[in-house]
Amino acid sequence: MEPVGFVTNPEYRLVGVQRRIRLDTADWTALWNGEYAPRMADVEASGEGDACLGCYFSTGETALVDFVMGKPARADAHPAEGLVLRDVPAANYAVFECSMSEIARTWRAIYSEWFPGSGLMEDESAPCIEQFRPGCHEGSVPVRIFVPVIIPEA
Repeated sequence: MEPVGFVTNPEYRLVGVQRRIRLDTADWTALWNGEYAPRMADVEASGEGDACLGCYFSTGETALVDFVMGKPARADAHPAEGLVLRDVPAANYAVFECSMSEIARTWRAIYSEWFPGSGLMEDESAPCIEQFRPGCHEGSVPVRIFVPVIIPEA
C-alpha cells in the first residue's frame, strides 16, 4: 500500500452534519443515509464543489472522533440549524485511492502497513478525510483518503 501522492491543503471551513462516533462501532450506512442524506440540500446550500467529504476530527480520546459529513463551505456560508461549520487547518496529506468496497481494508493497510515503514508521523492537529466524488459509488472514480502527515524538514 503506497500513497498516490502528497498534497498540501490550504486552510478551509467545512459545513456539514457532525456526530461523535466510536470508530470500532460506527454504523456507516445509518450515518450517511440516515443522518447526512436528509440534510444534503441544506449542506449544498452552504457548501461548494462536487465532492462530499467525511472528516475525522480528533477528540483526544482513542477511537472516538467527531465525524463531519459535508462539503467545503462557501465564504458567505450561513448554515441551516443543526449543521456545523468546522475549521480545517492547512496540512500536508498522504493521498490514497480505493473503491467504495475497499475503504475499511485501505484504512487498515494505511495504519498497519504503510505508516510503520513510511518514516512519517500523523499530524493529529488536522483531520483525516475521505473524499467522495461523483462516480465513486459506481466505481468510475476512486474514493480518496487523505491522511495528515508531518513531513520532516530537509
